[in-house]
Amino acid sequence: MHNRKNLPVFGKEIGGDIREGKKTYLLLCALKQADESQHRALLDAFADPTISEEQRYHIVRRLYDATGAAQQTQQQITEYTLRAIEALDRIAVPEEKKEPLLRLANSLTKRTV
Repeated sequence: MHNRKNLPVFGKEIGGDIREGKKTYLLLCALKQADESQHRALLDAFADPTISEEQRYHIVRRLYDATGAAQQTQQQITEYTLRAIEALDRIAVPEEKKEPLLRLANSLTKRTV
């Protein structure tokens, strides 16, 4: 699960935010969209010390998908990336100076949540 081979692809460990209990956009979105039982299950997954890291990861990932939070987060990433590219297009800077930023923006949209 927390596998270092994913670092070059994603830039960080898969599930690291879940393992560390970070309050990410994805988590907040899931909590907002969750029904009562999903909301409780999310909170319990982070609070229960008897759950292994791997179990926690799988529980939380399933809930991210079930609540639609993963899809909504991916849509937000795409929307904000497109807005950034449009803003970059309007800046009077030589194209070769914009190219590294465009590559970065495109690489970010290829990541999955």
